[in-house]
Amino acid sequence: MLATAFDPLAAARDLKAAGFEPEQAEALAAQLRVAAGADHADLATKADIDALRAATKADIGALRAEMKGDIEALCAATKADIGTLRAETKADIEALRVETKADIEALRVETKADIEALRVETKADIEALKGDVGALRAEMKGDIGALRAETKADREALRADFYRALWIQGGAIVAILTALRFLPL
Repeated sequence: MLATAFDPLAAARDLKAAGFEPEQAEALAAQLRVAAGADHADLATKADIDALRAATKADIGALRAEMKGDIEALCAATKADIGTLRAETKADIEALRVETKADIEALRVETKADIEALRVETKADIEALKGDVGALRAEMKGDIGALRAETKADREALRADFYRALWIQGGAIVAILTALRFLPL
C-alpha cells in the first residue's frame, strides 16, 4: 500500500469552505492526520484475501458433502418412522371408530328413554297448568268485575265533584261580572 502525504491545514481550510465550523474542521483534520500516520501493517493484502477465499470454499465443499450424507440418512429414518406411524394411526382410528359406534348406540338408546320420560312428565305438567290457568281465569274475572264496579263508582263521584266545582266557579264568575258592571270606568 502506498503512503501519501496528508496536509491537515489544507483539509481544515477545505472543511471550513464546505460549511464546517472552524473548531469542527480543525478537530476533523487532526483526526484524519492521526489516521493517515497510523501503522497499516496488520491490514489484509489481496493475497491474504484470496487464500482465505480458497480455504473457505474448501470448507464449504466439505461441509456440503457431510450435510448431504446426513440429510439422506435423516430422510431414510423419517420415511421409516412415517410408515410406522401410519400403520399405528390406522389401527388407532379403526379402534376408535368401533368404540365410537358403540358409544353412539348407547347414547341413542339412553336419549330415547329420557325423551319418553320427559314427554310423560311434560304432559302431566301441562294438565296441571291447564287447571291452574282455569282457576286463575275465574279469579281474574271476579277481580275484573270488582274493579269495573269500583271504577264506575269512582267515575260517578268524580263527575259529581266536577259539576259541583263547575257550579261554584260559575257562581263566582257571575258575581265578578256583576261587580264589574258597577265599577266606574
